[in-house]
Amino acid sequence: MTLELLKFWVINPTKTADTNLCSNPSFESGTTGWTTGGTNTIATSAVQQRRGVYSCKCTYTNNDLLASYAITLTDTDHTASMDIYIPSDYEGTELTLTWTGFTSATVVAGKPDMTIRDKWQRVHCHINPDSGDLAGTLTLSETGTNGDATEFIYIDGVLIEARASETTYFDGNTDEYCYWSGQQNASTSVRRADSRNGGTLVDLEDYMHISSFIGFGMNPIAIAKTATAGGRSLYQRTNKLDREMIIIGEIIGNNYDDLQTNRKALLDLFKPDLVNGEQEVTIRYMATTSSGKQASEIVDVRCRMKSDGLIGHWSKPTQEPITLMFEAYDDLMRDGNDAVSLDYNDTLANADYIVYQDTDGVWHSMAGVTGTVIAIAQHPITKQIYIGGNFEDAGGDADADYLAKWNGSAWVAVVGGCNNLISSLKFDSAGNLYIGGEFTNWGDANGNRIVKWDGSSLSSLGTGLNGNCFTIAIDSFDNVYVGGAFTLAGGVANTVKIAKWDGSVWTPLSTGLSDSVRKIVIDKNNNIYIVGAFTNAGDANGDYVVMWNGSAWVSLGTGANGLLLAAVLDESENLYVGGSATTLGGVTVGRWGRWNGQKWAALGTGFNGTVWNINKYDNKIIIGGFFTTAGSASITDRIAVYLGNGIYKPFDINLPGSPIAYGLLLDNLDNLYVGYDTTGSAETAGDDTITNSGTTTRPKFTITGPGLLRQIVNTTNNKGVYFNNLTLQTNEVVTLDFEAQTFTSSVRGNILSYILEGISTLDFTLEPGSNRIATFIDGTTDSNTTALIEWKVRYWSLDEAKR
Repeated sequence: MTLELLKFWVINPTKTADTNLCSNPSFESGTTGWTTGGTNTIATSAVQQRRGVYSCKCTYTNNDLLASYAITLTDTDHTASMDIYIPSDYEGTELTLTWTGFTSATVVAGKPDMTIRDKWQRVHCHINPDSGDLAGTLTLSETGTNGDATEFIYIDGVLIEARASETTYFDGNTDEYCYWSGQQNASTSVRRADSRNGGTLVDLEDYMHISSFIGFGMNPIAIAKTATAGGRSLYQRTNKLDREMIIIGEIIGNNYDDLQTNRKALLDLFKPDLVNGEQEVTIRYMATTSSGKQASEIVDVRCRMKSDGLIGHWSKPTQEPITLMFEAYDDLMRDGNDAVSLDYNDTLANADYIVYQDTDGVWHSMAGVTGTVIAIAQHPITKQIYIGGNFEDAGGDADADYLAKWNGSAWVAVVGGCNNLISSLKFDSAGNLYIGGEFTNWGDANGNRIVKWDGSSLSSLGTGLNGNCFTIAIDSFDNVYVGGAFTLAGGVANTVKIAKWDGSVWTPLSTGLSDSVRKIVIDKNNNIYIVGAFTNAGDANGDYVVMWNGSAWVSLGTGANGLLLAAVLDESENLYVGGSATTLGGVTVGRWGRWNGQKWAALGTGFNGTVWNINKYDNKIIIGGFFTTAGSASITDRIAVYLGNGIYKPFDINLPGSPIAYGLLLDNLDNLYVGYDTTGSAETAGDDTITNSGTTTRPKFTITGPGLLRQIVNTTNNKGVYFNNLTLQTNEVVTLDFEAQTFTSSVRGNILSYILEGISTLDFTLEPGSNRIATFIDGTTDSNTTALIEWKVRYWSLDEAKR
C-alpha cells in the first residue's frame, strides 16, 4: 500500500459529559452482553487487541451474524463505532456494521475496507430512532458471499453515543477524565465535560490549506556528558528534548468574513482556555493512499500552541498566510494501546535443597540432592558447580555422599568415601579443591575435617584438624586459612580455632582465638578478616570480629556484642558482617553492619533475627538467616536482598517450607545458586515476553485479587517494583500506572505506601523490542486472580507509523 497523502485533525472537545452506552466495550468482561448467530462463536482473545487486554474473536461457521449487542436507545441521533481487524486469510467479501430491529428508524450503515488486512480500522454507523421504536441491536454481519467455515475476525473498542456524529473512543479506563458509572468494565462510562483528551475530529483542511509541516520526524536529542581529567568528554546518556512542531499554510475565503470565520474556527480549536484548566491539545495524524485508504497507524501528539500565528494578518481579503507553532513534551503516540494478560505465578517442581536463577531471572531446579546443601563453589577452570552438605547419594550416585558436582544435567560423584557433613568448599587458582567439615579418615587416616582434592586424588593436610572446620579462605599466594571449632591443626601448637596451611606445614596465627571461627574473608592486600564466637582477640576490643594483618590481630573499633556468623567484602573493600550481634563498635545494628576501614555503620533497621550467610550479588547483597523482616520488608523465605541506603526487598522465589539459606554463589555467568534445608515445590514469578513495537514507554498494570502481590520486574532493563504485605481481597482491583505515577485500589484508594520503601516507580519502562516481565503473586490465589499490562505505543517519528 503506497502512502501518498498526509492528513491532520484536531480533537475538539465536546464540552459536554459524553456517555458510552456499551457496558462491555473492550471485552474485558468476556462477551457479556454480546451474542452471535447460528453456531458461530464469539470469545475474548488476547492475540489481537486495540483498547485493552482483550478483543472479541468472531468466528464464522454457518450464519451471517457475527456479533450483536442489544440496547434500548432514546429518541435522538445515535452513533456507534468499533475497531475491526480482518486477518489476511479471511475470505468473506463484505462486512456491515448497522442497527437492526428498529423498524421505523433512519439507519446509515458502515462498512470496513475489506482490502485492509492484518491491521485495525475504525468503522461507524448512525441511527435516528422514533420515540416508539427504541429497542434493537447493534450488529456486525457478513453481508457478501460468506467466507469458509471457521474463519474469523476481531472487534474491539465499541462506542455507542447519543450523538449525531462520532467522537474519539473512550471507556472508564481511558484516562483521568473518564470513569465507569458502575462496575469497572461492566457499566456505561462517562467522559467528563472538562476533558480535552477526547471529542470530535476536525480536519484542519476544512479551515486552511496546509502547504508544509515541520517537526513531526525524530525528536531532537542532546548528549549528556561530563569532562574527564584529560580534557575529553565522558558520555553519560542521550536525552530526548521537547519537540517543536510547525504547520504552515493559508486560510482561504471569498472575503474578510470568510477569513475571520475560518480563523475563529482555528482559534476555538487551539485557545488554551477552551475548557477548564490548561490542558494539552491533541493533533491526530493519518496517512492515506490517493484513493483515501488508510496507509499508516493513527498517531496522536499532545501539545501546546506557542505561536502568534492567529493574531491576524489581513493583507489580502481572500487569503491569509498562517504559521501555527506547537510544543510537545511527550512522544508521538499510536491511537489505542497494546496489552497482554500476564502469567503471575509458576511452580518449580523438585526444588530440593538447591535451585539456581539464570541471568534472565528464570529459576531452575537441580533435582537429585537428598539433604541440606551448605556450601557451593565453582571450579575456576571447568566452571562446574560443586556442592557440599549433609546428603547422600546425590543424583542416585552411591559415591556422591556429602559432596557432588553438577555435570550440566545431573549430580554426579566427585570422590567417594566421605563419612560426614561438609560445611566449606574453596578452590585455589590451580583448581585444587579444599574441603572442610566434620568427616574423619577421608582418603587416609589423616583426612580429618579438611582435605585437598586435585582432580584425581585426595591428600591430607598434615594430620588434619581435631575439631570441625567451618570456613576456608585462600589468599593471593594460595595460602589456605581455615577456621572452626578445632584446637589443633596438624598437631601444631597455638592453632586454636584458626590456622594457616602454606602447602607444606601448618602455622598458627598468634596463639589462636578463644572460641570458634565461623567465617574468614581476605581483601586485596591479603588482610584476613575473621568473625565468630571468640572474644579478646589481641586486646579487649577483639570481640567476635578481628583482622589479621600478617603478624598481629587488629581490632575493628570495639568489636561486636554477640556472635557473628557471616562476612563478605564488596568491590570497595567494605566489610559486611552478620550474626546475632545488636551492636558493632558501639553502633546499634539490626544483626548486621558495615565496616569501611574506619568505623562501623548500621544498614537501615536490619533484621529481626540472626543472619547466617551473606553473599555479594551484582550490585546487591543477599542475606540468609533466621529472620522474618528486613528493614520495612516482610520476608517469607528468610532470604533478603539489600539494595543499599537501608533498603531491602524479598527474594523473588517462595522456596518450599521455611528454609534456611546456607549456601549462596554467583557464578561466572551471573547465575545465582541457593542451597538450603528443605524439599518440595517452589513458587516463582510468572514469565512473559512483551514486545513493544515503539520507543520506550511506561505501562499500566491492573491486578485483580485474591493473592499476595510481591513484585513486578522488567528483567530486561532490571527495573522493578516490590510490594510489602499487599494481600489483595477477592475481586479487589489494584492499578499501578507508571505514566501517571499512581497506585490505587478499588477497595482502599491510594496504596502507594505498599510499595517498598526506597523503591521508585518513576523509571519503570518497557524498552523497544522484547521485554521479559516477571510478575509474582502467590499466597491464596484462585480463578479470579489476574495480572494485566497495558501500554501506549510511542513513536520517535511519523515515519514509524507507516503500514
